[in-house]
Amino acid sequence: MKRLAPGVYDDEKGGLHLDLPELLAAHGYADTAENRATMIAAVHNLNLGIPVDETDTPIARPAFTCPLCGWVSHHPKDIAERYCGHCHVFIDDEGAL
Repeated sequence: MKRLAPGVYDDEKGGLHLDLPELLAAHGYADTAENRATMIAAVHNLNLGIPVDETDTPIARPAFTCPLCGWVSHHPKDIAERYCGHCHVFIDDEGAL
């Protein structure tokens, strides 16, 4: 699954997937039924011509969580190098700088 933007994923099989809690949070909206419906309607109004899947459950994908500050990155390089973009440090396998 390829991340296109916060909360928006391409399954690389012709489908677009929306992680609604992540999408709403990324744009500063509360996770309410009304905001979810508005976001879904806006995506459907784009007439992308591809199937759209809206899910209430987060999409499983690799991540690195900084043991110092709790920041989460889904970027492949951050995961591989155990890098925290918030602290701007590399974390070793034992959780130290």
